[in-house]
Amino acid sequence: MSILTEAVLRIVNDDLNAVSLNIHDKSIDSPMPSNVTLSHRDILQQSKYRYQLPDLVIAALHHHILLTTAETQGLIVSAEDLQQSADRLRIEHQLLSAKETLTWLEKYHFTLEDFENLAYISLIRSRLSVAMFDSQVEVHFADRQLDYVRSIIYEIIVPDHELAMELFYALQEHETDFLAIFHQYSSIPIVRSVRRQDVSPELSAIIFTADFPSVQHPIRSAKASHLIYVADIFPATLTDELRSTIRDELFDRWLESECTNLAVTLPEDLTISM
Repeated sequence: MSILTEAVLRIVNDDLNAVSLNIHDKSIDSPMPSNVTLSHRDILQQSKYRYQLPDLVIAALHHHILLTTAETQGLIVSAEDLQQSADRLRIEHQLLSAKETLTWLEKYHFTLEDFENLAYISLIRSRLSVAMFDSQVEVHFADRQLDYVRSIIYEIIVPDHELAMELFYALQEHETDFLAIFHQYSSIPIVRSVRRQDVSPELSAIIFTADFPSVQHPIRSAKASHLIYVADIFPATLTDELRSTIRDELFDRWLESECTNLAVTLPEDLTISM
């Protein structure tokens, strides 16, 4: 063992001993109180320890960009528009009665003003998406039409590759059918509607060039083998739903680009020490 390696190990061991001592120093001798008051610091600390803080910062940036852009473009929202947006939110979260709505607000610590702000943000996001990107949808769709072809696939994950091959050949010889294997080996049915970008390039090449309906040769991954049944393939059609999806995708890309162009200053109290 080199001198450098010994030195590094000694430092690591010293650090571990220090951590161990700190843990023992924080042992609890008194009983747990029946009432606990959590501070903003406690909650923020947990968001950091659960690696959620970067996502929260991005969400705050998106919120800022939406409000600023809506103000810059002179977006006007009427009381009726806001009410319709709030109604859509209630339907989205299955809040079909006043009691369900109040229970939901209490669960997420929302005030009525919070809910109104949420409805406002949802509304201006939708309005900005249409105003900024609706005219670009047709061109985007024409350039990337293959990206929006969809396939319905059934997937069976088999832990052993040899077994997967046996099942595949049994299917080829019509000794069994895919649904029988599906129910035998899949406790949770894996049925997916996928686009090319939803799966790996290898799987995409297999699925979207397959005759259908058909079972594909087992695909081996790191820990299992996958039997794929391609049930159907739907050519891309620019429906209202897809138009909305493309607008959202273009808007999300714009939001991300706006974030990269901003110099962000975070409050000092985001740095928490024990």
